[in-house]
Amino acid sequence: MHHLLSEREKNKAPETSTAKGSLSCIIPGKLIAAFLIDGTSYTYNMTINPVVRGFKSDPATLTYEDLNQLDFNRSHNGKIGPGAYKIQLDNGVVIEGDLEFPGLDVEFPVVVEGTGAWEVK
Repeated sequence: MHHLLSEREKNKAPETSTAKGSLSCIIPGKLIAAFLIDGTSYTYNMTINPVVRGFKSDPATLTYEDLNQLDFNRSHNGKIGPGAYKIQLDNGVVIEGDLEFPGLDVEFPVVVEGTGAWEVK
């Protein structure tokens, strides 16, 4: 028996999940995004270019389709500032939130790119 997908089902966006965590820039150019999902710690250690100085975001929101996306080395790009940030990984995962002040003091968003690696514990 063949099952034909309706047009709505074909065009339906994939289901996404979110998790709350934090994002910190303790050393200029190096960020740490940390999330706890079902008792497991997921940490994305990343570099960004150009370098931006220290800032913090708590809570940060992680949006993903599958936990398997939160593994391995990744590249990413995004915008940071003036009051919020959004970083998208090469596999569609998004880390975003509002910046806490004092922190990043920019008038316009800074376009960043870089690489990172997930650590799962």
